[in-house]
Amino acid sequence: MSTGTRSGWYPGRCRECAEPATEGARCADCRVAHNAREAERRRARKAAGACTVCGERAVRVDGVRLTTCAVHREYYRARAAG
Repeated sequence: MSTGTRSGWYPGRCRECAEPATEGARCADCRVAHNAREAERRRARKAAGACTVCGERAVRVDGVRLTTCAVHREYYRARAAG
């Protein structure tokens, strides 16, 4: 059994670079980079007709492709209903 600390993410540290996190789980620079990567991932999935959350085939309603699959469409509908 190891006497050292467990490897991985620690609260108060950035998930990507281990510098002190400014808010949440990332430092300011890594947050900007992460948001840019995720925006590109969502844009690519939307262009491919895939759910922006999970990548499954997006639902088509009245000939228009939505941005989510049936599962996530229902999830967001139920969440909005309260």
